[in-house]
Amino acid sequence: MKFLILVSIFFITTLGVFAQGEVKVYRSGDIDRMVEMHKVYNSNKGEVYGYRIQIISTTSRDQVMNAKSKFLARYPSTKCYDIFEQPNFKLRVGNFSSKLKATKFLKELGYDFNQAFIIRDYVDVKEL
Repeated sequence: MKFLILVSIFFITTLGVFAQGEVKVYRSGDIDRMVEMHKVYNSNKGEVYGYRIQIISTTSRDQVMNAKSKFLARYPSTKCYDIFEQPNFKLRVGNFSSKLKATKFLKELGYDFNQAFIIRDYVDVKEL
């Protein structure tokens, strides 16, 4: 008897899960205007938040230059950025609009630069 009650309760509660209906989304024209304003603002700004891959961070400038030449030998079309944030020299590469794109490139780097990681940074809009 208890089993029959439990089974019937289970079936009654799961009926709502499998119900299909129609969902209508009403969107105001203001949203489209706001998106366009945001695009214009970002294109005029020149830089937006994006992602880069940091290859190395060290206190030795020579190590950064060696890593840069190694990287450019394998990926000549990808931009490199030498950064000095006291006391470290850093090498960051690429301009990625999404973390997914940066992750794909990071996997492409593979074992060549096994200490590389993704970092959020300002990127040039024209390079995206």
